[in-house]
Amino acid sequence: MPQPKDITVTVTVDTETITQANVNTTIVLTDDNNDHDNTPGDSSTFDIIANDGATITFQIAQKNGGTGVSFVSFDKEPGGSAIMDPLPSSPNWVGTINGAQEATESYSITIDVPNKGQFTLDPKIDIKGP
Repeated sequence: MPQPKDITVTVTVDTETITQANVNTTIVLTDDNNDHDNTPGDSSTFDIIANDGATITFQIAQKNGGTGVSFVSFDKEPGGSAIMDPLPSSPNWVGTINGAQEATESYSITIDVPNKGQFTLDPKIDIKGP
């Protein structure tokens, strides 16, 4: 069986315009696996398609350059079978798909934007079958 493709997800934050009301459009997720938003322009519908054993690395960036924006937490939403174990956490923000076969699970990613507060986005991870 071939090795699963590891995936890097970039979480880009528009720190100049972000508010609690526009989180889904000012936090943009992209990855090196050609995954996308199911509803264009709405990052809460971003699906990461991965295989069992894949490592998913999350990195954060500011749309307008600069530094200071950071991850606070990465949490599994209630229900499901914990398909990513371990969950991404500080300081590396790397998770591994562990033993799942054809499953979907939602997660909450909380970020901190200096002088603006904390914001949460809820993307999904879909696991392909063998």
